[in-house]
Amino acid sequence: MKFLYYVRVLLVSFEFLIVVFMAAIYLAFNDQIDTLILSGSPNEKAVDWLILYPMAVGAWVLNEARNVLFPTGGADSVLHQWEGYWRLKAHYNVGLFYCLFPIVPCVLVWLFNSIFTSWGITLFFACVVVVSVSAISFYQANVRLRELLINVSQG
Repeated sequence: MKFLYYVRVLLVSFEFLIVVFMAAIYLAFNDQIDTLILSGSPNEKAVDWLILYPMAVGAWVLNEARNVLFPTGGADSVLHQWEGYWRLKAHYNVGLFYCLFPIVPCVLVWLFNSIFTSWGITLFFACVVVVSVSAISFYQANVRLRELLINVSQG
């Protein structure tokens, strides 16, 4: 049951939808993306700094995500005793996967200087968007969890 729940959380998410959408964009518009890349003159210094974005967001998520499972204010005992805690942890683990795993393709595309190819720019862009959406999800989860725990402690 838990394995199927993990699979469901992995496949029914905005991050997975972005991956599927970007794959469809690449398959449908591969030649147009190549033409667009070749017609422009990319700023190579900007590309050198571009790799820092997914790594910085990943580092921020690693730093802030622990607050989802271990909130401040001593309310973590209420959270850990909740019968649905394993579901929260499943979302947490899948969220970390979606935030940290896409950093690897970003770095590889950047290292092999493949960002100026249609597949490289599509993969890099898809991974950056997935990392960003995952980070926003962690931020929203943290805020919502604090709201809920305040309501539990007051009432």
